[in-house]
Amino acid sequence: MGDLLRKDYDWSANLTALSAPTLIVIGDADSIGPVHVAEFFVLLGGGLHEGGWDGSGKAAHRLAILPDTTHYDIIQSTPLGAVTPFLDGGVELEANL
Repeated sequence: MGDLLRKDYDWSANLTALSAPTLIVIGDADSIGPVHVAEFFVLLGGGLHEGGWDGSGKAAHRLAILPDTTHYDIIQSTPLGAVTPFLDGGVELEANL
């Protein structure tokens, strides 16, 4: 694992190729900082425009930064339950947080 983590990698070029709605979920106390994750979200087209009163300006992608959470305990996080509606399709994640 240590050897893997010491190698530089950059997934940003691959992100723009994703066409399916994508939900990025991360803890705010994780090893990858929220700023870096927000940059990935922007590469997907998220956060570039105000969603508009009718939601027509929203991207198909979503970003969830869970409070007081790391990758060690994220699976037990109560807000992680908000992911299910996204996976089921059609229900807005923001309405469930």
